[in-house]
Amino acid sequence: MDATQGLAELIDVLDSADVRKRIQVMIDELGGVSESEATGLRISMDQRMHGIASSLRDVCYEDDMSEAVATLPWIWLELRFEWMRYNLQMQYQTMLRGTAEPALMARGAALSHVLELVELHLDADAAFVVTKIAADPKATAHGAIERTDRLFALMAAASAGGRDAVESLLSAQDQISRHTDSVPVRLELSKAISSVIERIGGALMVTVTDFTLALEGAVIRELGAAPVRVVLNQSSPDPSVCVPTAVANGLLKAATDWLRALRTSSLSQDGPTRLAAGRAAFVTVHASLEHTGDRVELTLTDDADGTVRYHPQWRAWPIRDFKLRLRQSANEGSSIRFGCYVTTIAEYMVLRVGGNEEDAYVGVPIRMVDHIERRERDALALHGQRLINRNSGDTLPVVDLGEALFGRAIDTTEATYVHVHPDGRDGICVALRVLGVDGICRGSIKSVPAMLSESPLRGFVQADLRLIAVLDFDRLLGRTLPDDGVPLEQAA
Repeated sequence: MDATQGLAELIDVLDSADVRKRIQVMIDELGGVSESEATGLRISMDQRMHGIASSLRDVCYEDDMSEAVATLPWIWLELRFEWMRYNLQMQYQTMLRGTAEPALMARGAALSHVLELVELHLDADAAFVVTKIAADPKATAHGAIERTDRLFALMAAASAGGRDAVESLLSAQDQISRHTDSVPVRLELSKAISSVIERIGGALMVTVTDFTLALEGAVIRELGAAPVRVVLNQSSPDPSVCVPTAVANGLLKAATDWLRALRTSSLSQDGPTRLAAGRAAFVTVHASLEHTGDRVELTLTDDADGTVRYHPQWRAWPIRDFKLRLRQSANEGSSIRFGCYVTTIAEYMVLRVGGNEEDAYVGVPIRMVDHIERRERDALALHGQRLINRNSGDTLPVVDLGEALFGRAIDTTEATYVHVHPDGRDGICVALRVLGVDGICRGSIKSVPAMLSESPLRGFVQADLRLIAVLDFDRLLGRTLPDDGVPLEQAA
């Protein structure tokens, strides 16, 4: 049956005299119902059915009945939950008194009849879902969370297996490179490894929906026993965003640590106290997951007490390059942002910083590079700290990578300047002073070891037999992320 036709039929049935006669027959056959109780029940059910029919008509616009059809599962659940309440009440009356009240049985029977009428007009998918919800609402909700937990565990294991496979390929590449000088062989092997990394990474992604379900589980586990009710609101601007499994697991671990700190130090006021202070009776945690360029950020904002005492256990986190931003205000709430880079396959411009026997190479994502130039000494200003733009006459900051990384400044007579936009084309431009440019490499970045966690490096890319250090511009430029929060130290 067409959904539109079926809905029209349901509205007609709910407004008809036949269904009311049927309810009267049920009351008469049951017996024991007083006239006043029967009259009250008829009036109640008449209003109930007219009310449902009116609601369905009100959400129909011209020939579009899609909203009304979508409303049917809610109506069914409303009726079913009420019927379940009556049914449980009748069971206890029968157990304690020997029989249930006739008026209650009549009300349950009448409601069951209307419930069947609505159920006949549910499609198979809606009927399956609402029946499971009605059977055990709590188990249905927890079942989704538990399935998500299992999904995350399985994908984490698959991600770890993928990393092990890539490590084996890189090890094989290293061994092969030691036994052959063939450039074509090395290039083909590098392409094959890159392809494996891309395919594994593309297959192991977590959606905003999956991540939100996992975060709901963390909220229930960590804040379920709080003195005030806490609800989670998904406020990601783009629901279609996907992030790699390893990143999603890292963010979930970080968010769980934060929720635990929220529970112990910023949820002291119960509902009545918050209401007396003119605030909502419950606390809302807004979660926003964003993926911009090669950076993923999770922002958690709440309207709790704004007094979180947070001491993150950096070394217990599965991701090393987390950067955190915290902002909070007493009696208003707090906001924390977890950010990290996604280590996907990318192209990097290789810059030579060291000279001769002390050669050192660093990489800059090719998408950040604007242009490269050689300039005379008189193009510098402010004792070599600024470079004069040859077109506009404005100046831009200069970062001498030799001095920044090794404490040995590069001679300006031998220098090459690489103009980069760390924050995209609309952001600032910085001139990197280097000895030269040594081409482009392609690969997946590896995190820096713990001993280098304070260095201005994001990690390393392996290019043939060389390791290219990739710059971290936030640390290199000694800046914080663009908001007014209080910075926390970077995860080590």
